[in-house]
Amino acid sequence: MEFSTTKEVLRVAVQRTLGIADKKTTIPILSYILLKTEGEKLKIVATDREISLISRYVVSAKKEGSILVPARKFFEMIRELPDDEIWCHVEENGQVKLKAGRVTYRLMGLKESEFPNILEVEDLTLYPIRVAVLLGLIKKTVFSASTDDLRPSMNGVFFEVEESVNGMRLKMVATDGHRMAIACSDPEEHGGMTLAKGAIIPRRGIMEIRRLLEDLNGSDMINMGFDKGMVVLKTEEVTMKVGLIDSEFPDYKRVIPSDKGIPIRLEREQLLRTLKRMSVMSSDRYTGVVLNLHDNMMVFSSVNPDVGEASEELEVEYEGEEVRVGYNVRYLVDAVEVVEEEGVLFEVRTGFRPGVIRCVGSDHYASYIMPLRI
Repeated sequence: MEFSTTKEVLRVAVQRTLGIADKKTTIPILSYILLKTEGEKLKIVATDREISLISRYVVSAKKEGSILVPARKFFEMIRELPDDEIWCHVEENGQVKLKAGRVTYRLMGLKESEFPNILEVEDLTLYPIRVAVLLGLIKKTVFSASTDDLRPSMNGVFFEVEESVNGMRLKMVATDGHRMAIACSDPEEHGGMTLAKGAIIPRRGIMEIRRLLEDLNGSDMINMGFDKGMVVLKTEEVTMKVGLIDSEFPDYKRVIPSDKGIPIRLEREQLLRTLKRMSVMSSDRYTGVVLNLHDNMMVFSSVNPDVGEASEELEVEYEGEEVRVGYNVRYLVDAVEVVEEEGVLFEVRTGFRPGVIRCVGSDHYASYIMPLRI
């Protein structure tokens, strides 16, 4: 096998595989990636058996062939080469030679036969989704997914196609039992997708999908479909397959409060700055912030015996009895940071009922946060 290409093309191509191949594994071969020349294209494959990535890039191929190389070490070599054209040549003994300018690297490769056989996607209906839409849904939900291995049904993001008043739309939901985030697309953005029942995409798989989407242009389209326990995303260059969690997602609609609570309208940037000031008091043992509502004021306070105290007052439109409630300040920061609109609606409830962060004038996003006992 022999080909040449620019450093940037090869660097980006290999870097995309690191989230999959560059992980601790009991199967050493999974830390390798497959390089294979097919005509004028270089095919790169990475897998950890749960997530697979197949990419193709236009190169100047001199000789067809294939080789397995350790992903991390191969990437480090590419990164340190000068910004010249890179030549890659596989010698008869399986040694890979990388050369750019006056710099040459050599490393031992393995035969393709030692790598798992990753099948191409065939006979699967895929639906066009705008990159920015799918990426936005992920950003607004993934932070709420559980990391507790004892609760596998919550260790991912629930994806479904929902019928709304204005038509079908895409929806993502994530929860860890203490908070829950829900995000929806506009009806015209659902790409005609149909999905008989929802699917749980594992958290790690969602993060790899997010990295892929962040490399693409937001206005571009990506094709997406579900089949045989996996979700598939495909562009002209890249195909990603992620195994789904075989479990039943909790009935999230049961925990959505039916009442509106006490609505407090705030400016996103002002609220976010206040919450971050309060979070300075946080530690591993204490992450609370207490909110007091009275006399058209919202008073934030955080008292950590191990660190110190912080407080800040915001003027708000509020009438009624005094309300005092506590939340995990980091949860509030996560919920507000992903809001793209300038206005935030913070619904506060008394008793042990969730507070809700919404976008003003939109029903496309909501984050539900259970209060702390204070």
